[in-house]
Amino acid sequence: MRATDAFGVSRGYEQYFGLVESPFSLTPNTRFLFESESHSQALEQVTLALRRREAITVITGEVGTGKTMLCRILVQDLEPRTFISIVNNPLLSSDDLLKQLLHDFGLMSRDELHGATLSQHDMVAALQRFMASLIPLRARAIVLIDEAQHLRPEVLEQVRLLSNFETEDQKLLQVVLVGQLDLDELIERPDLRQLRQRISRRYQLQPLKPHEVEQYIERRLWVAHGGLGLAKIDRPVEFTAGERFWRVRFASPAMRAIAQLSQGLPRAINVICDRALERAHHAQKKEIDAGIVLAAARDLKIGVPPSVRLRSRPWPAMAAAAVLLLVAGGLALRPQTSRGSVESSPSAGGSQPTGSAPAETPGGPQPMTVATAAEVAGPLEAATSYEVAVASFRSEGRAVEVVRSLRQLDLPAYAHAAAGWHVVSVGPFASKAEAEDAQVQIARVHLTDSRIVSTAPGPDGALAPGVNPVATTGQKGQP
Repeated sequence: MRATDAFGVSRGYEQYFGLVESPFSLTPNTRFLFESESHSQALEQVTLALRRREAITVITGEVGTGKTMLCRILVQDLEPRTFISIVNNPLLSSDDLLKQLLHDFGLMSRDELHGATLSQHDMVAALQRFMASLIPLRARAIVLIDEAQHLRPEVLEQVRLLSNFETEDQKLLQVVLVGQLDLDELIERPDLRQLRQRISRRYQLQPLKPHEVEQYIERRLWVAHGGLGLAKIDRPVEFTAGERFWRVRFASPAMRAIAQLSQGLPRAINVICDRALERAHHAQKKEIDAGIVLAAARDLKIGVPPSVRLRSRPWPAMAAAAVLLLVAGGLALRPQTSRGSVESSPSAGGSQPTGSAPAETPGGPQPMTVATAAEVAGPLEAATSYEVAVASFRSEGRAVEVVRSLRQLDLPAYAHAAAGWHVVSVGPFASKAEAEDAQVQIARVHLTDSRIVSTAPGPDGALAPGVNPVATTGQKGQP
């Protein structure tokens, strides 16, 4: 029997999946370093600033972007002749900051500082003599302050004064301020304009891009499986068939769901993946699918956008649901003979026999109307979202070919059968802007008659006011 805690959560998933340690711990461990494009640029900027003896460098980033990991990598890569003071408690007074510098640079022990009565002038003078002694040694001193958005303005002013230690050609003390985005607002205060003038570089860490999320997860699994923790990889590790994920695998839809739910924040990725592995262990599954990821998000009280819920549903099931809804509601997906004009139905005076489908017009795919995303997903998943109706085909092979070409553009394309036609759609998307961006990419494969379909169902299933009638012109079938 599997061991569980008081909440019924399985423990020991590391052994079940063949891992030697937890791959998604929240503790910043440099063995798990993944150098995203943004992190690489940040490290490059700070390293260059230190090499050029620039006074103050500022690195900011959203909560969970990996700022503390960046600090640890920076300290790990410093030259041997470097004295560094790392300030992890920004809620210090100016005197407390000076005392920590004296201790970290080895000038006074904590007992000496506790028993001594030192004025601020005495402490600054002692630091200045120490800085001067580093010149013949070709050494340098650095102060790294984490969570710097919490620094008091008077402490930042003290930092500015310390950055004035210099010779004719170089700075004797360099400062790196690392903090959340609030740090930028703090620095913009009018009374800190002199500090701003001494900042040589400012860089903002960005979340991981969707393709980097997958590489990040693979990297941490590789290290946790016993891979060389200090080896840096720029792409997913390649293994022989069946060995890439060892005993655990995150399916592609799960990866996409994690990327959206976490918004690319490493800390959020770790939390979601850790809970997903626990759930998979409890269910005795070796593959993490989108359903497990969404369940993990619910456990963590993470809001799941409608686009994630819709996109995570298996497309074959969605297609079947769409067909049932179309049959039950009498909707017919009907191709158009020309842009902007819907082929006439029998009730409109057309000659097409009831129940028969029109022949496909030669010359390529035809524009068409399509069931909305809410109709496809079902009433429980109904929410305002957008899809792009691309084309409908008589030939299933042609529809599959178009889906394949769209997926090569990283578009969430799918096809389903309805009323004798094979319908190709892309989506769903949370906003119309995302759908419009998708339309631009769809045009690259010469499909220029796509339409954006919005879903805003009312209580009775009817479309709410404001929905584009041209995009939802499905005709009622004849009895």
